Amino acid sequence: MAADFSDWFDSNARCATHPHLEAASTCARCGSFCCEACLTQAWCEPCALVVMRAHLPGTARSVAWKLALAPAFLLVSTALWVSRGRELPTQWLAWLVPMGCALLVLRRHSPAAAWVGAVSSLLLLGWQALSLFSGGAELRLLDVGLLAIAPVLALDGAARLGRLFASVRVHEAIRRAG
Repeated sequence: MAADFSDWFDSNARCATHPHLEAASTCARCGSFCCEACLTQAWCEPCALVVMRAHLPGTARSVAWKLALAPAFLLVSTALWVSRGRELPTQWLAWLVPMGCALLVLRRHSPAAAWVGAVSSLLLLGWQALSLFSGGAELRLLDVGLLAIAPVLALDGAARLGRLFASVRVHEAIRRAG
């Protein structure tokens, strides 16, 4: 004699935010009931905001170190250049742009600064490659190419940071409006 236990698991759970709607799932973080409209990925709106805010600093740090890598190596190169009694060309000051952008990304999680830093770094490395090529130092092009890896990876990080930053802003606006 088989008993039908399906009635035991019939749930009339309601959404925590919209009590007039039936719950579709529970939040993976806090366990509250959520309707289809409230569920963002696997989290309810408040938890999604908390999770996204928590990811911002790590993503910003990842982008910032990639932006600062080429200028850091060039600072070491500059120190060696100056220590040998050579005069520092004024064009090297342009490398302060990606370094400043890296600081802005760290402090403000700014996607715009991440984009500007990555693009300016790539443009400066391209300019460096052209000057090396025209000066007959083709073997140094490999160095420039290796330095370009970090800013290229920073472009992807800038896009990811921009999406995350926008999502946090949207969720904060929804939360304020609701």
